Amino acid sequence: MGQAGPAEAAPAFKNPFALAWKTHRGMLIGWAVTVILYIGAFAAVSPSISGEISSLLAEITGDNWMVEIPLGLLFVSIGIYIMSLFIGLYSLIALNGLKKEEMDGRNEIILDKQVNRKSYMMSFTLVGLCGSALLLTLMGVIGGLIYSAVSWNWGSEFWQILIMGVIKISAVWTRIGVFSLLYGFIPKISALSWGL
Repeated sequence: MGQAGPAEAAPAFKNPFALAWKTHRGMLIGWAVTVILYIGAFAAVSPSISGEISSLLAEITGDNWMVEIPLGLLFVSIGIYIMSLFIGLYSLIALNGLKKEEMDGRNEIILDKQVNRKSYMMSFTLVGLCGSALLLTLMGVIGGLIYSAVSWNWGSEFWQILIMGVIKISAVWTRIGVFSLLYGFIPKISALSWGL
């Protein structure tokens, strides 16, 4: 039998956002470690491998499409794009915590108190928004730092890689918006948001 918790919650824990943060804190830390290791590996090899990939793709498809992409950043940009798709999945997993709490019957205990349904859902949505933005920004910062350190070039590449991560925030937030809309108004079909 598990150890009983305290009868009264700590003052900082007496709001819906604190509950949502406690629910997702471990998952966010795990994802952050994964993102750091992943983008670190991509950024470390990118300066040496991007030129080879660029010349190969130029032979296959022509080089007109690569005019706007700096050759040295091609490989790391592919890595950021792939991880951004997974961070989109993270945001849906984070929001599905709300659905899981409801299916496990714990929502009624919370909503029976002084917490309304709107603020409860908004807290999970806010954690998903902040968590995904943090992961994408972290990916850009770590990728930029490691790429610059490996290539011994502390010029504009850091900012370009940072921007590559940050500009994906709006796409991930769109997924969160679709899930929130469906779960708020038509919860039975909220699973369609995974189809994005």
